[in-house]
Amino acid sequence: MKSIGIVILLSLACLGLAGCSADSMKDFTVFGYNVGSTARTDIKTVRVPIFRNTTFFRDIEYDLTQAVIKRIEGTTPYKVVNGTADAQLLGVIKLGASHVAIQNELNEARSRDFTLVVEASYVDARTGQDYFRPVLLQPALPSAPQPASPNTDILSPQPAVPAAQLRPRLFTQAAPYAQEVGQSFAVSRQKVIDDLAIAIVNAMEKPW
Repeated sequence: MKSIGIVILLSLACLGLAGCSADSMKDFTVFGYNVGSTARTDIKTVRVPIFRNTTFFRDIEYDLTQAVIKRIEGTTPYKVVNGTADAQLLGVIKLGASHVAIQNELNEARSRDFTLVVEASYVDARTGQDYFRPVLLQPALPSAPQPASPNTDILSPQPAVPAAQLRPRLFTQAAPYAQEVGQSFAVSRQKVIDDLAIAIVNAMEKPW
C-alpha cells in the first residue's frame, strides 16, 4: 500500500510542476506501476472491418462491430478509419447459443443464458505483427517498416493479412435472462455485446 501511495504522491507532484503536461505523463512508471496510457504509441489508426458471423443470429455482427468501434474511439487514442490504417482488428463470431440454465418441475425454462464466442486478431498492417500472439511466435519484422498514412477512402480497402499468419484470441461472454420475471433476450444480447467490446478493446493494450 505504501508504494501505491508513493505513486499517487509523485503523480500529483508532477502535475503541480510547471510545464508538466498530459504528454509528459505518458509511459510514466514508478516501482513498476504504469501511470500513463497503455495504448501502443506506434499505432495511430485502426481499421475494423465488419466481423464475420457464422451463427444463426442475424445482424449481430453489425451490432458487435459498432460496439467495438465505439469502445475504441471512446477509451483509446486510436482513430478508426475505413481505408489504410496502421493496424487492423479482425473478428469472427464463432458461436452463439441460448440455452436453458434453470428448469421448473414441469421442465419449463425459468432462466436462460445467452452466450457468444468470438475470435479476434489485432494485426499491424505494416509489418504483419499479430499483437495477440506471444512475442516468440511473431513473424520476422522488416528492417525498415513504412508507416501507413491515414486514409478514409472505403473504395480503397487495405489488403487483408494472410489468414495463415493469424492466431486469433478467443473471447467468450454470457448473460442470463428470465422472461418470467420480465427480463428480455434483447437486454441479455446487448449486455453480451457490450462486455465483448470491452474485453476485445482491453486486449488491444500493450502488455504490462
